[in-house]
Amino acid sequence: MPVGRPKKSVTASARCEFRVEPERKLIYEARAESQELKLSAWLKALADKDCGLEE
Repeated sequence: MPVGRPKKSVTASARCEFRVEPERKLIYEARAESQELKLSAWLKALADKDCGLEE
């Protein structure tokens, strides 16, 4: 019996990095946490919504 999470059919292998002031990052993290998301998932959801890529 397999162990672990199932493999995804599409993998996200590209990275997006940017710099931001520490105070702004704290605000971003707090908003993401309030929606029970990690910062990366929250930022991705915002970008996807803005680009019309919502699932």
